[in-house]
Amino acid sequence: MPSAQSEPSASSDPVRRVLRLGALSAAVLCAAGLLSACAGEQKKADLAEQDRFLRQYVALLNESDEDGLAGLLDDHPHGKDDARARIGAYGGQKWDVTWSRTSDFANVWQVRLTGTAGAAGTAGAKGAPASAGAKGAPASAGTKGTPASAGAGSRPVEVVETVSWEGEHWLLTPLDGVVPRPSDAADTTPPQ
Repeated sequence: MPSAQSEPSASSDPVRRVLRLGALSAAVLCAAGLLSACAGEQKKADLAEQDRFLRQYVALLNESDEDGLAGLLDDHPHGKDDARARIGAYGGQKWDVTWSRTSDFANVWQVRLTGTAGAAGTAGAKGAPASAGAKGAPASAGTKGTPASAGAGSRPVEVVETVSWEGEHWLLTPLDGVVPRPSDAADTTPPQ
């Protein structure tokens, strides 16, 4: 009578157990590596890059380049609409401003722009000149000091922009009226 030989089960064979454990460990380490690479450390805000962003912003406004400005502001969901509003209100005014910044929150800056608008500039929205302190006025071509074009026929400019660093992109808070406000939202306009 032939004897029945039994195959060793996978769970009882020590070599197979070690191989399975090794493969499982490798898979877990690989998955952990992929997750850490995907959720890797985000690039930190660089204020020199913010200066470049603001210089480009001013240049595009001064040129009234709506498509270029829309490209610069396209990281915001309403960037294209904001670019159109900014060009309509401030385009072609030959801003020559400098800026200083403060930050009360991580990755959010209040940027104070001061300087002049050229005498040959166009009027602001609806024919009114852009007034000092107007929300969302253009940024600067420099970072500190007196603007080169300050002189006869120039209008003063002093505005504050909110600039934030989100998802490795610089964002400007859109001009008032660009983003629709829900009917039940509180009014956030500061008192005069």
